[in-house]
Amino acid sequence: MSKIKSISLSGFKTIKELKELEFENINIFIGANGSGKSNIVSFFEMIGFMMTDAFSSYVSRNGFASSMLYHGQKVTRDIEADIKFSSNTGESDYKFRVSHTVGDNFLFMEETISYQKKGISQPYEIPLADGGYKETKLKELYNTNQTVKYIKNFLSYIRVFHFHDTSQTAYIHQARPIESNTGLMSDGGNLAPFLYRLREEQSKYYDRILSFIQMIAPFFDNFILEPYSNSIQLKYKEVNSDLELGSFRLSDGTIRFICLATLLLQPKKSLPKIIIIDEPELGLHPVAIDLLAEMINIASRNSQIFITTQSERLINNFEPKNIIVIDREKDENSRYHSSFHKLDEETLSSWLEKYQISDMWNSNILGGRP
Repeated sequence: MSKIKSISLSGFKTIKELKELEFENINIFIGANGSGKSNIVSFFEMIGFMMTDAFSSYVSRNGFASSMLYHGQKVTRDIEADIKFSSNTGESDYKFRVSHTVGDNFLFMEETISYQKKGISQPYEIPLADGGYKETKLKELYNTNQTVKYIKNFLSYIRVFHFHDTSQTAYIHQARPIESNTGLMSDGGNLAPFLYRLREEQSKYYDRILSFIQMIAPFFDNFILEPYSNSIQLKYKEVNSDLELGSFRLSDGTIRFICLATLLLQPKKSLPKIIIIDEPELGLHPVAIDLLAEMINIASRNSQIFITTQSERLINNFEPKNIIVIDREKDENSRYHSSFHKLDEETLSSWLEKYQISDMWNSNILGGRP
């Protein structure tokens, strides 16, 4: 399975300098409020926008360039990133540097790709263009170079999900076009048409999703997914009842769990290759958190998963190598920045004989505390 092997990143929000942070199939970021967990999510979101030639749009929508630079443009001028990928045939690399410009935006100043085939000592490496352009050259050069095509396709697989909005006005509760069913939206807004397609075309996956939902909500019988005027709205019925109920009748935690189950238990063919979920445990019962961990493990057989969390219970379901701790430290000028370190099972072996990972987190043995 192809995956992101490591990331190096500097100058981005609270991240002054991050050097070759290596990743597993499952990666869980923990840390205190304000440590920088959300900034990792923001970086992945930014990459996703870059792949659709919407980098400038992303910058303007997120407070312009100065708000994305480490302590602003007076301290930092550039964001630099180096994303390494591994596959069965070798390793690829995508590097870029963007610089702050007049008008509080960014220009690409450097952009390089490389590929090193297994068994070959010298990597193939080319710069994509001279500096001074607003959007990545990956799309422009897509049909001219196989390495460009691979990297562009791989980065386009990144999907960031936030299932936080479960209010009555959220898209998830509204009638949605039935044809909006290709992939689950980042906010779960097309949940009804997506589930309808699974029920009609991939019933065993639909049934698996339903069985996990019923484990945390025994009252839940089935979804009512009936198209009307080329749209469909999420409804359900309870056990031993024929009454049709709107999804807004479900608790926030239940509707979030339904979104998570649908995302993580869908067929391999439609499952995003890289999944980022921001604090998926919000509103979940402890039993639901254990089931969430099980679903993450199932999805990780075919996808690379990145999670930010504050849940002690969730991290206890994973190995130390899956946990990345984020702390706030001071640089040489006493400015706060995010620091990252992966847990090492060998270093923690004596502790793990007696304690769970959450116990060590609470005791500040791991860091990641206020």
